[in-house]
Amino acid sequence: MPLWSYYLIAAIICIIVLYFIATFHQTAYENYVTGNWIADDDKFCEDSGIDFMTFYVAPHEGSYTKTRECFLIIGDDICSQPVTMTYVSGWSPVLLGEYKFTASLDMPTQVMEDEVTVTVNMLTGKMSIFGSDDTCYAQLYKNHEITELTQIKK
Repeated sequence: MPLWSYYLIAAIICIIVLYFIATFHQTAYENYVTGNWIADDDKFCEDSGIDFMTFYVAPHEGSYTKTRECFLIIGDDICSQPVTMTYVSGWSPVLLGEYKFTASLDMPTQVMEDEVTVTVNMLTGKMSIFGSDDTCYAQLYKNHEITELTQIKK
C-alpha cells in the first residue's frame, strides 16, 4: 500500500475523532442549559430596578433546530409568562469556553427583543441574554438545587 494512503487513513480517523469530541461537548452544553436560572441580589438586578429574575428552561425538542419551552418571572410583578425559545445549536471551544447561540423568543408580553443572543458559561454557571444593540436583558446564574428538584428521576 502506498505511503499516502496511510496519511489519508490517519486524517480520516482524526476528523472522525474530532467530530465526536465536538458533538459530545455540544451535547453537554445543551444539557447544561436545561434548568432554573436566577438573578437576585446582584448588580444586574440593582441596575435593572428589579428584585429578582428567574428563567426556567425545559429540555429541548428537535435535533438541528431546537425548541425549548421556558418560563420567565421578573420580580415586582413586571412579568410572569411562558416563553418559547427556538434556535440552531451554537458552537463553543472544546472543553472550555462559552456556548453561544442566537434564539428567537415568543412570549405573550414582549419584555425582550424577538431575537436575542444567549451565552452560557458552564465554568462560571452564568447565562447572559443580550439584544441586537448589546442591551443586557439578563445576567443569570444556574440554581442547581432547584434544577435538581425539577428533574424527573427514572
